[in-house]
Amino acid sequence: MKKNKRSLFILLYLCGSLALAIFVLLFFGRLLGAWIIWDVNSKFPITLDDVYMCLELTWIGPLTGIVLWFFYYRK
Repeated sequence: MKKNKRSLFILLYLCGSLALAIFVLLFFGRLLGAWIIWDVNSKFPITLDDVYMCLELTWIGPLTGIVLWFFYYRK
């Protein structure tokens, strides 16, 4: 039973860390793109919709974590 708990923690860690990494990369990429096209005389071109879009795309992280866990860590 101890190995099963460890395997479950690895699954949760993989899903969470990949979702966080994807969110951070998407958000900073969006910020960089907005900074490049920003005209200083207008307001900054990133909105709450951009943050929501980054949050929507973090579903890729848990799916990738499950695939990695299934084919690599599962025993």
